[in-house]
Amino acid sequence: MMYTTVIMNNRYALPYLMPGKNTVSLTAAEGTDLARNKLTLEYAWLDAENEQSLVRTVDRFPFEYTVDVQQRDVPKMKFVKLSVAP
Repeated sequence: MMYTTVIMNNRYALPYLMPGKNTVSLTAAEGTDLARNKLTLEYAWLDAENEQSLVRTVDRFPFEYTVDVQQRDVPKMKFVKLSVAP
């Protein structure tokens, strides 16, 4: 049996989504080479008890996309993951 404990003292200190349309923006330092280093951004959350996720491959900077949260309440965030692969 495995147990996982998650404690978040201040949920507003971390990235989170709000009901409706959310704009996610990502920037990087000059000279970042996306051709050599594949960059992936993933958001995961619970939307009315249904697990949702959105994965985007970053192909340019500045990078921007929209996440649409359908529920009326603030969703429970599971994670935000930024991955780099050679």
